[in-house]
Amino acid sequence: MWHRLWNLLDDPGDDDWAYVYAVDQFEKPIKPYLAKYWLPGIDLIWELQSKLGGGLFRVLIRSGRIMKFAGVVGVATPRRPLSSQTGGFL
Repeated sequence: MWHRLWNLLDDPGDDDWAYVYAVDQFEKPIKPYLAKYWLPGIDLIWELQSKLGGGLFRVLIRSGRIMKFAGVVGVATPRRPLSSQTGGFL
């Protein structure tokens, strides 16, 4: 699963969007989605870690009406505050 995800993130299409959902204890998505990202414009894993604090997420990647990826992704929580969270001071 990670291999497929990394391939999509390394070379996203112009119309690729990622929808990120929180998950419940059964790894089912909790609606509505937490965030929607245009993949050519961001680093998805960084966004999940820095903006959403890491954890388990249901990620759906679509290109128009075509589903390219769907899965639960675990992202490590930051070990220390990120510079964006501390105003530039570590």
